[in-house]
Amino acid sequence: MTINEEILNQIERIKILILQHNLKVNPPLSEQDIQFYEKENQITLPTEYRLFLTEIGNGGVGPFYGVYPLGKVKVDVFFNEEVLEKRLVLCHEGCGYYFSLLCSGLHTGIMVYDHGIEEEAVPYQKLAYGFGVYSVPYTFLDWYEHWLKSGAKTSKDMMRGMDELSSNK
Repeated sequence: MTINEEILNQIERIKILILQHNLKVNPPLSEQDIQFYEKENQITLPTEYRLFLTEIGNGGVGPFYGVYPLGKVKVDVFFNEEVLEKRLVLCHEGCGYYFSLLCSGLHTGIMVYDHGIEEEAVPYQKLAYGFGVYSVPYTFLDWYEHWLKSGAKTSKDMMRGMDELSSNK
């Protein structure tokens, strides 16, 4: 696994932002833990997500209701245009909306916004990248860093903000 300097720099920026926001993530995983998960689930984790797990933490605080720890991550398998596609469901926004990481196929390593993941396979054309629809897809590290740079708000923070707005009537 060759890791370029930009990815290592991004890992360092994320660590600094986590400290600046005084956030807590779960302890990192060992490479052996990740290999066990991959073997059990017949999946290969994208490099950037693997680095997050070993260098930063095994989920925890993150967008909306947080990033699931690897042991609680659901692997979904779809046939998309007759191509097998595996996704890791990493984050729940609420109301049946999820963020997933593509782990196979042409777009491996890209985050997708799934609406209705519990139903039948959602056509790829109806998926949006990152936070909303973007013309440039986000990798896992891009997605997480964007969340940190945009204020690191969780669902609890957003609800508190809504309560404050409604109490100022």
